[in-house]
Amino acid sequence: MTRGRGKRLSPDFKARVALEGAKGHKTASEIAQEFQVHPTQISQWKRQLVDNGPELFESTAALARRTPSAEDVAAPLYEEFGRLKVVLDFLKKCMVRPCDASAFCCDGHRIALMYPASLWGRPRRPGP
Repeated sequence: MTRGRGKRLSPDFKARVALEGAKGHKTASEIAQEFQVHPTQISQWKRQLVDNGPELFESTAALARRTPSAEDVAAPLYEEFGRLKVVLDFLKKCMVRPCDASAFCCDGHRIALMYPASLWGRPRRPGP
């Protein structure tokens, strides 16, 4: 037997129930009976209200400073994508003309040290 998704309750309803619980005039059981929800759910909504309450009163400028823009998130990803593409192209070139196990490859190019040798199947060279 599969379980149903349950009731879909509006954010307005959840806020009213959470406020009623935060007031403390009634017990969770009384509120649950009045609004026909489980007392545990009331506790969860009340906790969310208390935790996220300060965000309601923040200015839009403060919110804008706190949340990064899509460009700020994407820029480092594109940089890493470009670096990995360069390394991949370099390694494809090396696969056409295999090299020895040294750190130099194909026409004396130096392999970038920021990528471990295990990425291209080379054993780690013993230290000095």
